[in-house]
Amino acid sequence: MTDGKTLTIKSLSFSYGKRALLEGINLRLNRTGVYPLMGRNGAGKTTLCRLVAGQLIPKMGNILVGESPILAHKPRKRVALVSYLPQEVAIAPGIPVREVVMSGLFCHGPGPYWEREFSPRQRDILEYFHLWPLPECPWGHLSGGQKRRALVALSFLSSSPVTILDEPFSFLDPGARREVGEFICGAAKGIVLVVCHEFPFKQEEVMEPLVLRKGGLE
Repeated sequence: MTDGKTLTIKSLSFSYGKRALLEGINLRLNRTGVYPLMGRNGAGKTTLCRLVAGQLIPKMGNILVGESPILAHKPRKRVALVSYLPQEVAIAPGIPVREVVMSGLFCHGPGPYWEREFSPRQRDILEYFHLWPLPECPWGHLSGGQKRRALVALSFLSSSPVTILDEPFSFLDPGARREVGEFICGAAKGIVLVVCHEFPFKQEEVMEPLVLRKGGLE
């Protein structure tokens, strides 16, 4: 459905030194749903994600969330517009799960995130991901699937219009991949880009995949 949440990429190009990686990418997404982003290793999927999140500066072009250029905002506001879960997240095993998940409140106003309270919508998300009440155990006590589920839930807490999940199925067995995929589809309330090599979704659950090939989107 069209609901005013849009992601627009205009004539986007990016290079690492003299090596052009992305060339003249144009894209407009204006329907709520999950969009798989696929392509070979080295095609530039993670680079594109970081550009959309405002973590890299393009050589040319612009990226807008709604009518707002992502780079026009300070980092805290960018997080409110685009929630980005990178492929690898380094978390000390002794940190409590509660603290890891509560860091998802970073973009919601001033002051320490651990002193804030979850909204009813955020509690619904945590309950949906089987994370409410928040576990008190150390992060290192969770299984790989539990960690990935917690990180995906964290990504949805900000209710950003755009959410990017970079390889959220890495190192998961088929059953865990399917479970995480179902959680992602059920929690999507905006535009959700999911970088993946395999396709752990049912075709009817997601939008048509975006394929990055030879520096452009197909």
